[in-house]
Amino acid sequence: MSSSSDHDVDDDALVRYLTGRVTSEEAERFDELSIADDGLAERLRAIENDLVDAYARGELTGTARDAFTAGYLAAPGHREKVKFAEVLYAREKKPTPRAGLATQRLSPRRFLIPYWGGAVAALLLIAVTGLLVAQNLKLQREIADARTTRATLEQRQRDLQGQLSSERTARTQIASELARVRDALAAGAIRDRVSETHGVASLVSFLLMPSRRGIADVPQIAIPRATREIEIRLLLESDEFASYRVTLRDPGSDRPIWRSPLLASARSSDGQVVRTSVPTTRLASRHYMFELTGIPKAGEPDVIASYPVAVVLK
Repeated sequence: MSSSSDHDVDDDALVRYLTGRVTSEEAERFDELSIADDGLAERLRAIENDLVDAYARGELTGTARDAFTAGYLAAPGHREKVKFAEVLYAREKKPTPRAGLATQRLSPRRFLIPYWGGAVAALLLIAVTGLLVAQNLKLQREIADARTTRATLEQRQRDLQGQLSSERTARTQIASELARVRDALAAGAIRDRVSETHGVASLVSFLLMPSRRGIADVPQIAIPRATREIEIRLLLESDEFASYRVTLRDPGSDRPIWRSPLLASARSSDGQVVRTSVPTTRLASRHYMFELTGIPKAGEPDVIASYPVAVVLK
């Protein structure tokens, strides 16, 4: 789906976004536009590829190069993409041997050529030409293989970005109550509460734990199809931020499909939690990732935890 935003955002703004020279509010706006506007998403990918190629060819200088190095190259996946572009550029600019020089080296002096020397020179020229043709074909195959490898690496980059949020480790000690809840989740238990209005489920509540390397199973939540929205309670390991924001992501593409407003933490019988409601119209029977971002009073937002979940619509 396209919108007028594709025409409202200029290329300079997209370059600043890619190199990390925008505020957090502007970054969120561009994130949302890249989801809602397919045309802008295509422009963003094209500008990113142009920036990477320009850097690999040494065409970025001065402030533009400094901004690219400090902002874009800060991400590990971006560094892989730039490294690949540099390898591809090095292969493409590799010089091809010139036939004239090869022939000149192989040609004897005129006064040593016997009467059949013309035939020998012709055979040598044919051999050199065949060698050059073989080398050119080999170079073309190498370039095609390099482009295939680049496409594979770009897909791998997208896959790794989708896994980053599920591989974060705990940064503080686990309280005894939190350990009890984690053990219950590891055994496959999940607490839920259903509120019913006139016999039809209107709200279902679920408590989710942060992702950990030691827990292999993704918790599953079953949602009746008549449910209009679900309440998600994200258990905090520590309450260090003034406010929070919850983002629902598709792990396959790592694209956000829903965001909450700014939220405050609250005390519950399970511990300190961040509570939000998600409309069921945003959900299908598949895996999702709830990403929790801490918003400080001053400074940049920080993604502090991720909560994987498998949704089953009954």
